[in-house]
Amino acid sequence: MSLKSVHIFFVLCTTLLTVLLAVWNYMNWVNFGESSSLIYMVISALSGLIAIVYGKKFLVKFKDLSFM
Repeated sequence: MSLKSVHIFFVLCTTLLTVLLAVWNYMNWVNFGESSSLIYMVISALSGLIAIVYGKKFLVKFKDLSFM
């Protein structure tokens, strides 16, 4: 796998993981009402946004790099 493929895969997995963590923490907050779950949800959502921004910047920087 090339560097570009690995980074795209990494960003996709990271984004999916952070979305799942945000939803899971939201469900915990709704069911149990703990404020820590709400804080973790916000941190997960922000981490997902940061991963997306990182992925976009990487693609712009290495747009000439082939996938293989």
